Amino acid sequence: MHRVLSVLLLVIATGALAAGRETMVLQVVYPSAAELLPSLEPLLSEGSRISAHHDRLVVNATSDEIATVRNAVRALDRPPRRLLIEVRRQGSQSLSATGQDPRGGTPPGFGPESRRQPVRGPAIREIHTRGHFDQTQRVRALDRRPALVRLTQAVPVQQVELLPYGVGFSQRYQADYRETASGFWVLPEVRGDQVTVRVRQSAEQPIDNRFTGQQVDTVLQGRLGEWLPLASTGDVQSGGATPDGWNASTRRASDWAMELRVIAVD
Repeated sequence: MHRVLSVLLLVIATGALAAGRETMVLQVVYPSAAELLPSLEPLLSEGSRISAHHDRLVVNATSDEIATVRNAVRALDRPPRRLLIEVRRQGSQSLSATGQDPRGGTPPGFGPESRRQPVRGPAIREIHTRGHFDQTQRVRALDRRPALVRLTQAVPVQQVELLPYGVGFSQRYQADYRETASGFWVLPEVRGDQVTVRVRQSAEQPIDNRFTGQQVDTVLQGRLGEWLPLASTGDVQSGGATPDGWNASTRRASDWAMELRVIAVD
């Protein structure tokens, strides 16, 4: 690596002498040198160049531009601020299921076992369940460093059990809750009291503390400590079936909203 850098410096210096420019190598301590390029490149005029190599910046510019870049690096090369990222998810979920036997009858679970005899009219069974949730997840993070946020939630799942009834079967409905886990990456960047959060809703880990253009799904901007809307949905799903003469219908509804905020710890 040192040999490659030496050759590069020699090539740059040769061109710099002819153009009246100088070459300077600046050491970077806290961020990677590549992270500083977007902030430093606008400081150079046409013909001047700056490149990053691990923890070093190679600047080929006039003496005044080099001085400007050096001062900017001193201001930008600082320990990353400690942050607390909070993700709040609020909403409700419901599940309704109805089973009806148009042939009539009293399947198991409707009444005393001694009265399990056919009756006139359809046999109907319904279940309804509804739950509210308010979940807050907290993750410690550093400025300009990616952090993984993991969320869990309980999802209502309909269970159908076939029970012997006469010469056929009847259905018993039951609602259970199962926990599901999901996660996404966040990349916060603080400037004064303003924060920009890039969100990548994927299991792919960012490389070099940065997201590519294809990786960023959402960009949030606001003040430190302010709740920023991240996602929301209102979803209704319906279904039906007719197994063994039974008419079954289900309806699952979900309404939720997710917000995110960044708090400066130091």
